[in-house]
Amino acid sequence: MDQAGVRDWLCRRLVAESRVMASGESRYAADLLAVPGLRQDGVRISLEFTITLIKDDRGEVLGAAAIIRDVSARWQRDQELKKRLAALAGPA
Repeated sequence: MDQAGVRDWLCRRLVAESRVMASGESRYAADLLAVPGLRQDGVRISLEFTITLIKDDRGEVLGAAAIIRDVSARWQRDQELKKRLAALAGPA
């Protein structure tokens, strides 16, 4: 994904997050999400994150908390393993 693609994705995410904050509901609340990322120096990375809504006693959304992890090294190992397994399997 190029920089324009990352920018478009981020804009769509911000719109979606605005809807979540307004409604208090998210279809991703319990999921581990994986997305590509782009560091400031232009290096592409793989990210995983979870999002949790923070609510008050009445159930009103106060905000959101996210935990984001750079899983690039694990993703690269997984890709290398898939290539090795495909090579061992031979032509399909």
